[in-house]
Amino acid sequence: MNQNLALIDHFQLRFLGLKDLDEFNCQRREGLLPEELYPKGLSAERQWYLYQQIREHISNDQDKNSTCPKPIYPKPKGPKLN
Repeated sequence: MNQNLALIDHFQLRFLGLKDLDEFNCQRREGLLPEELYPKGLSAERQWYLYQQIREHISNDQDKNSTCPKPIYPKPKGPKLN
């Protein structure tokens, strides 16, 4: 048995609408569970907002670069950004 699946407790199985771990494993094998969703990433507008408005509040330069790097997209035109 997959060790990660062993960590699922009774409450989580009930939340999923399943009675037990065997039912979960059965549905997983049969492909009845939904596909994984992958995030699309931040829009250019959101990236520029983080860079211009939030970055200044991060004290560590390394954290600034990982949290709010300069966007690679051109700055969108419009009244939303300063």
